[in-house]
Amino acid sequence: MKKIFLIMGVFVVISTNSFAQLAKGTFMPGIGFGYNYNSVRNHDPINGGGYSNDNTYKTSNLLGNINLGYFITDKIVLGVFGGYSQSNNDNTEFQNLNNNINYLSSSTSNSILSGVFIRSYKMFKNNKFG
Repeated sequence: MKKIFLIMGVFVVISTNSFAQLAKGTFMPGIGFGYNYNSVRNHDPINGGGYSNDNTYKTSNLLGNINLGYFITDKIVLGVFGGYSQSNNDNTEFQNLNNNINYLSSSTSNSILSGVFIRSYKMFKNNKFG
């Protein structure tokens, strides 16, 4: 599955940049999305009595951004970007002693992103690849 996403990402970058105009006075719009999910479950036996701790940690992140750049010279772009990010975290610790949950936490974080960027392009293969 990771290979498929990597191949798709490379294809998008190549297809987007293969028609790029890197000349002074042109605009460079862009958009991006990302999602990440991670789940970890640990089983930790407790010495004596046959009890155990079971821990579950779940994290998900969603990110979306847009950017707009303007080529101030050939191959140098100056731009702005903005975006939104949301992170969710769930942590549960279960101790197998009277079937009690000892610890449970959940949090959500929302962020608004903004900033400026400058990029310089170095071209290869007779200005066909950069």
